[in-house]
Amino acid sequence: MKFDWPKGIAKNNSIVSIFIIGFLLYPLLTNLYLTDMMSRALIMGLFALSLDLLWGYTGVLSLGHAAFFGLGSYTCVLILKHVHAFNPSHLSLIAAVLFPVILALIIGFLTFLSKTTEIYFAIITLAVSLLFEKIVVIWYAFTGGSNGIINIPFFNFSIPGVFEFELNNSVRYYYAILGICLVVFFFCRKLVHSPFGKVLIAIRENEQRTAVIGYNTNKYKIMIYCISAGISGLCGAMFGPLNEIVYPGLMGLILSAEVLVWVAVGGRGTLWGAFLGAVSIKIIENLLSDISIVMYLIVLGLIFILVVLFLPKGIAGLLQK
Repeated sequence: MKFDWPKGIAKNNSIVSIFIIGFLLYPLLTNLYLTDMMSRALIMGLFALSLDLLWGYTGVLSLGHAAFFGLGSYTCVLILKHVHAFNPSHLSLIAAVLFPVILALIIGFLTFLSKTTEIYFAIITLAVSLLFEKIVVIWYAFTGGSNGIINIPFFNFSIPGVFEFELNNSVRYYYAILGICLVVFFFCRKLVHSPFGKVLIAIRENEQRTAVIGYNTNKYKIMIYCISAGISGLCGAMFGPLNEIVYPGLMGLILSAEVLVWVAVGGRGTLWGAFLGAVSIKIIENLLSDISIVMYLIVLGLIFILVVLFLPKGIAGLLQK
């Protein structure tokens, strides 16, 4: 029996399929430098997707989302370097997801349950990001201060006598990141199209009416905030060993502002739009930063202004048309 997809879903499936094929073939067509560049872009794409769950689908703006990314990155790297009792690779990934989730749970309970308005929630998240960045700088003996942490070991998921799997080269790391991106993307896609996701959209459109018909909106916001934080922490964990350094800026204002731009340019409320927006801008950054870092900032600012003025639905809206 033939099943006809609705037009919107069919278009999105076609776009996603084309990009998946392109990503799978990418390392076969480029060199190792460009493969590492794309790996970083994929991580940031997944980071943007995590914010899109919160901002694009639920309408909750976070100005300090980098706090989760940086916390996941530092947690992962410190465990890889200093823990040897168990397999540190498995433990580091679990902790890098768990700690941001706990932090989000604490912030969520303190803000959403106390009926904090959206603007004050955004300011609180910004303050948390700046606080963590300052702690990392001050705690020099443990975090390396403003110099960061270097000489980060590779992930090694090998089980002695069973199988060997170490992410010790660019191509392996790229496909590992791509695999994680695909799993998380389709998990989030299923999430936002589930009844849970429909409630998130209802909260974005009219939270008061959603609460009146019987939904505990605070519970839903806390849950999606924790999911978003966990994905951000996972992104930070994958970023550290690839970049070979973690530094306080991974928790700071600049990265928090950049991810907002990536989501806005890609298209709020469209998972693949936010993801591709971040990937595209990171590629532009790498190409232009070789010429001048000032040029990249100018181009990024112009792109953001043009998108806000002429493409309010971002790249996703343009491609769908």
